[in-house]
Parts: sequence; C-alpha cells; structure tokens
Amino acid sequence: MQMEMKLIYITFIFCLHLANAQGWLSFNGYNYTVVYTPIVNSYADAEFGCAARNATLANVKTTEIQNFLVSTMDRNSLKDNAEQPYSIYIGARRNLTTLEFQWTDGTSADVTQWYGGEPTNSKGNEHCVTMNWNGAITGFKWFDVSCNYNARYICQRKISSKHLVY
Repeated sequence: MQMEMKLIYITFIFCLHLANAQGWLSFNGYNYTVVYTPIVNSYADAEFGCAARNATLANVKTTEIQNFLVSTMDRNSLKDNAEQPYSIYIGARRNLTTLEFQWTDGTSADVTQWYGGEPTNSKGNEHCVTMNWNGAITGFKWFDVSCNYNARYICQRKISSKHLVY
C-alpha cells in the first residue's frame, strides 16, 4: 500500500512537471497558455490550435484575468513578429446577428480592454479580437481585427484533476 502511494505521488509530480513544461499557468479555476509559435494566419487556426490542446481561446472576462495574462507575457517572444503591433488572439468575436462581441462560451463580452477608438470594424470586416503589444503605446489593449490576421493566441482550459498545475 505504501509503495502504491509513493508511485501515485511520483506520477502526480511528473504530470505536474509536464503540465508546467508545456507552459500552462493556473488562475481562478483555469489553466492558460500563450502560444508564441507558430504565428497563425487566422482566428480559425488559433481555435484549432487551442482545440488540439483540449482548450479554447481565452475568455478574458475580467480585469483580473487580463492583468494575470499580461503579467505572464514574455515580451521577448513577441519581438520577432513581422506584424506591428504584436497581436495575440483572445476568445472574443463579433456576433454577426447582434454585432455585439461574445466569448467562445457564448456569453457577452461586457468587460473589455479596448484601445482608445476601438472597436472600429474597419471596412465592416473586423470581427475578431486581439490583445496588442506595442510597448507603452498599446500596452496589451484590445483591437478588433479581420479574422484572417496573423497573430499568436492564448488558450484556456478549466482545471480538472488531469490538468492540475501549481
């Protein structure tokens, strides 16, 4: 019995190590990871990338989640992007019926971090949302962009016993 408990404990620690090695960080009941590479060509590609990780694009529903994600960003990993400013897809998207922004779970995006003057819906074609980093100019504020925009992305998944990260 004692040997079985040691084996379970070692397995548990190993799994925690693997989860952390994959870059998942825990906050408020969810694990989050920023996928710096590869840079994807669309919101759909970002959704697919998160789905491959058993996750969804991050629903940044509170200022606290926004601040947590910003505090974890590796600004050095954002510097090699050819796009300016450096963009990261989050899970908000314009509902084309109501024209309001919604999260991937269908709830309304009531708390937002828009950059001044955003959203603009330029040419009626900006239905997806990115957090943008351009130093102090934008400071990870949000922009509405075309859903065919080159960007990185943030995934989230609800913490379960198989996704524990400390």
